[in-house]
Amino acid sequence: MNNIYLASDFHFGHSRMVQYCDRPLDFSERIFDGLQTIPADDHLICLGDVCVGRDKEMHERFIAPLKCRKSLVLGNHDKKTRTWYLSHGWDEVEKRIIIDIGGGKRALLTHEFDQYLDNISINLAGHLHNHLERILAGRFVIEGEEERNAGWLSYYNPKKHILVSMEELNYKPIELTKFLETHL
Repeated sequence: MNNIYLASDFHFGHSRMVQYCDRPLDFSERIFDGLQTIPADDHLICLGDVCVGRDKEMHERFIAPLKCRKSLVLGNHDKKTRTWYLSHGWDEVEKRIIIDIGGGKRALLTHEFDQYLDNISINLAGHLHNHLERILAGRFVIEGEEERNAGWLSYYNPKKHILVSMEELNYKPIELTKFLETHL
């Protein structure tokens, strides 16, 4: 294994992502095209929310064909069992992954920002899509959004929590070291 690639919140087949996050109509195909560029000896870590509904179809179409090693950090829309995901294309399924990022630093990979960061240098997470700045500014536009985000807003630390957003990555996975170079 040579490189680790990060991606998050594919939401394959979720048509409302066009409305919610201003995604293009062909966002699923764009994400899949990007995922297919990951070499077979490299490693993809998805920070959750593979699809919303039609799980079997979406995994057969978008996950199973990928040649790289695939790890899934479970997101709030990933409701199947660990065994189900392992039998539908994933090599590893976890709630959180900790990796060494060099220089004695460790990164915690989760779907949502985590408040427990003892011995962790940074927390890379998805879940918020392209809405982080808006939510941090208190501009809530969807009913219940403030209440849903109150927990992590109480401990959010911009020096420790870094958003991995497909919208901001042009719907392509990003190599971990390149991502860290731009965010640390």
